[in-house]
Amino acid sequence: MPSAFSALPHIVIVDRGFAGLRATRTLRGAPVRVTLLDRGTHHLFQPFL
Repeated sequence: MPSAFSALPHIVIVDRGFAGLRATRTLRGAPVRVTLLDRGTHHLFQPFL
């Protein structure tokens, strides 16, 4: 028997550059499951270096 959690669409976002972060924030209140994948553990905006 499927649960309500598994009935939600699952969106996987690969890489958390500006587009990935924007997509994740846009989907914040949506009735979907979001998984954000990236190798790093932080976001670095290099033009500020």
